[in-house]
Amino acid sequence: MGDFVFSTCKKLVNVKLSKSLKELPKRTFAMCESLLSIKIPSGVEKIGERCFEDTPSLKIVRFRGKVKSISSSAFKESGIEIIEVPWYLKGYYKKMFPNLTIKTRLT
Repeated sequence: MGDFVFSTCKKLVNVKLSKSLKELPKRTFAMCESLLSIKIPSGVEKIGERCFEDTPSLKIVRFRGKVKSISSSAFKESGIEIIEVPWYLKGYYKKMFPNLTIKTRLT
């Protein structure tokens, strides 16, 4: 998957990402004005620069595993309010997103 692949898809509401995906390149979902939530598969190790920039409708990000590298600009100007993570990764994501609500799940 390359840079900007879904960028400016104004009517994109839902996306199902492959479990084999290793990286979300820069600006993958930038300016997707209708994207409501996204599940980041456990295989993703890196989220690039401005990946979700200008996505005001994005409210929930569900991480299925530990993303080792998340750009500081990955969620710039997004509407993100809730991060959902496996229970054992709550502390890890709380450090990355100290101002957001972190919800946990058992699996």
